[in-house]
Amino acid sequence: SGCRSLKSVIIPNSVINIGEDIFCECFVLTNVVMSNSMMNIPYGAFRGCNRLSNVIIPNSVTNISNNAFYSCFNLASVTIGNNVKNIGDYAFDNCNKTVNIYSLNPEPPYVHSYTFTDMQYKNANVYVPEGSLTKYQEADGWKEFVNLQECTPSGIKNTKTDINMTNKVYYDIQGHNLSFPKRGINIINGKKVLIKK
Repeated sequence: SGCRSLKSVIIPNSVINIGEDIFCECFVLTNVVMSNSMMNIPYGAFRGCNRLSNVIIPNSVTNISNNAFYSCFNLASVTIGNNVKNIGDYAFDNCNKTVNIYSLNPEPPYVHSYTFTDMQYKNANVYVPEGSLTKYQEADGWKEFVNLQECTPSGIKNTKTDINMTNKVYYDIQGHNLSFPKRGINIINGKKVLIKK
């Protein structure tokens, strides 16, 4: 907490729990890779990490606690894993640059009164799994989003693969082109590949 020069964190899969406020106000933290064994993101874990721009919450997580990402001013993209059932108050409050929210759970996670902000409700694009749009449009805390839409989990609707291709092409799960594969799910030459290193 409060480390002024911590820029990157990789939490290995052997880690099941992290403590409250563990990375709170690490102002230059820009990259976080979370453990695929964690079930909870505790209170204030990344509060005030205002250089964090992209967060992928693993599918193992079921709960995002209050204030987990409060005041992450530059948080532009959030991917919420498919097992998240609860997102606490102020979890994404004061994150008004958030423009893309991907919720991978076909059942809308329960959100509290102040999980998201009015600005997010108005401006953020929220992508939900195919076939679950109606559930989100009827769920409190989700139905307030103006830009709710369905998408495929990869964020890529159609891909073409050249069987004679010798150079590999890499994308992240949101469909952004990468120079090399990163830890987690990658799309390599049109196929989903899990990189564990």
